[in-house]
Amino acid sequence: MASSGRTLTASTTTLSTPTTRKYLIEKLNESNYRMWKLKMELILQRMDLLTTIRSEIGQPTTEPEATEWKMKDLDARTEIIMHLTDRQFDLVKHLESSKEMWDLLK
Repeated sequence: MASSGRTLTASTTTLSTPTTRKYLIEKLNESNYRMWKLKMELILQRMDLLTTIRSEIGQPTTEPEATEWKMKDLDARTEIIMHLTDRQFDLVKHLESSKEMWDLLK
């Protein structure tokens, strides 16, 4: 990684500091779903958020797991939204979970 904290690859840029890592990928549009999906799954997996969009895993109902799940879901929703064009954002802005967003974007 370069000392500036920026690493460039074919179509993905990683910005990182000692405490955070951001991935800049092409936003989802009408023609790039397959590549966007693969990249987003890797980002969510790297951030330990992939379980929030998986159908086989539901939201816990007991504390402190439920609170932790809500925070992870918020993080996943944020990552998804930040990687959408405005047109796709309009489709999911009313949804309340990252799984609902993910399923609608399929």
